[in-house]
Amino acid sequence: MAHKGQAFKNFDRQDFGGCLRQIFNADFWKRQHANQTAFEFKQRRWSLQPLLYVGLLMALGPLQAVQDNFTQARAAYCALYAKRRRCGTTLAGFCKALLRTPLSFWHAVRRRLQEALMERELKAARVGRWIGFGLDGTKLDLPRRRALERHFGVATKAPGGPQLLVVAVVALGQEILWDWAWSSALGSERSLALELIQGLPERAIAVFDAGFMGYDWGWKVVRARRHFLVRVGGNVNLWAHGLKVKTKWRDGEVWLWPEQKSKQPPLILRLIKLQRRVRKSKGDRRQFKTETLWLATDVLDPKELTEAEACELYQRRWPANECNFRSWKTTLDVRKLKSRTPRAVERECELSLSALMLLQVTMTLAQGEAPSLPSVANGVRAWRTAVSQTLAGKRTNGYGKALRQALRDRYHRRGLKRTRNWARRKNHRPPRAPILLRLGIKRKMLGENRLKEFGWTAG
Repeated sequence: MAHKGQAFKNFDRQDFGGCLRQIFNADFWKRQHANQTAFEFKQRRWSLQPLLYVGLLMALGPLQAVQDNFTQARAAYCALYAKRRRCGTTLAGFCKALLRTPLSFWHAVRRRLQEALMERELKAARVGRWIGFGLDGTKLDLPRRRALERHFGVATKAPGGPQLLVVAVVALGQEILWDWAWSSALGSERSLALELIQGLPERAIAVFDAGFMGYDWGWKVVRARRHFLVRVGGNVNLWAHGLKVKTKWRDGEVWLWPEQKSKQPPLILRLIKLQRRVRKSKGDRRQFKTETLWLATDVLDPKELTEAEACELYQRRWPANECNFRSWKTTLDVRKLKSRTPRAVERECELSLSALMLLQVTMTLAQGEAPSLPSVANGVRAWRTAVSQTLAGKRTNGYGKALRQALRDRYHRRGLKRTRNWARRKNHRPPRAPILLRLGIKRKMLGENRLKEFGWTAG
C-alpha cells in the first residue's frame, strides 16, 4: 500500500480503475457504509459502490439511448471489479435503487472530491493573494409532467414547462466546479447563493454578477466572515460623502442604506469604477469600445484588494461559471433532464454535476503541482476511450497521461465568438451606473450612531 504522500505519485502510469480508487478510497467507503446502513440493509443487488460507479459511467458515457448506456456502464463496472459481487442487471432496478439513495450520500461524494484536491494542496481557487470563488445560476428544463409542475412550478407567465434552478460555485484559480445547490425555478437565487457562501473557507471572496446585491444579503455575507465582490447597476442606491455633480468617481467608500432600514446600521462598502476595452466588430473594420464596470466589495482597504486584483477576479468569473455551465449542458448533454418525478430529478441533477466535478478533479490531479486549465471535452474523450478499452479487455495504463494532456486550446481569438445576428438571443444591455446620493452630515452622524449601537465601526 502506498504511503499518504505517494498516493498520487506517477499518476500518468495509472489505469482507469486505479484513478477512481485513489479518489474514492477505502476510507471513504468505510464511512459511507457506516453512515448509510439503513439504505444498504434493503439493497441486495445495488449497494452504494456499484450504484455510484454505474451512475458516473452513464453520465459520462456516449450520447445514446438510456438502456444502451446502462448496459455499457454496467459491463464496464463488472470488468473493472471482476472479483466483486455482481450488481443488478436491469435498468428499472438501477433507477429504483437510485431513487432510494439519500441526498446525504451525494453531499459526501462532493466533499470527497473537494478533499482530494486539498490533500494534494492544490489551491484550485487561488488567484494571486485571494481565494476566489465565482457564483452564478442557471435553469434546466424538465419534462412537462404534472407532478413536476406541482413540485417545481412554472416560472414563465406564458405556457411553459417546469424548470430547475441551479446555483454553482466554481473555484476561480483552475475553474473547477466546487459546490452547488438547487431548488425550484420559482425559488430565490440569492438564498441559494447565501447558503453556498456559508460553506466556503473563511476569508474567501465570492464574485458575483449584477443582480445579487441587497442590504440584508450583504449583511449576512459579512456576518458569515466571507467577502464578496459584486457588480452593481442602476437598481442600487449608494450614499457617498462629499459627492459633487462634476466629481469623477474612481474608488471610494459608500453606504448601502435604504430608507426603510434607517433603524439598522448602514452597510459600508467600497465602490470601484473600472474601465476596460471591449472589442466589437462592425462590417470589415475592427473597433474597440470602452465598457465601465462598477464593482462593490466589503474589502475597504485598497492595499488588501487592489483595483487590478478586483478586475482580475471579476474577469475570471465569466469563463469560470459560464463555461462550466456550457460544459455541463452541452458536452454532457444535460440541457434537459430526463427524469419524470421530483425525487428522480434531484438525483439525476446531483449525479450529473458529480460526474462533471469528478472529471475536472481527476484532470487536475493528473497534471501535478502546476496544473493548467483542463478541457472537459478532451477529458470526456479520454474517459470514453478508457471505457472502450476496458470493455475490450485491454489495459488502460495510459489513462493518466491522457488526462494530463487534456488541456484547453491556447489560441488567441481574433474575432468575436458570438454571431452577428442570433435569432434566439435578446440584445444584451450592460448594467447602468449605480445611483450615487450625497451623504449629508446629519445622515452620516445617524449612521455612525447606528453602527456603534450594533457594535460595528465605520471605516
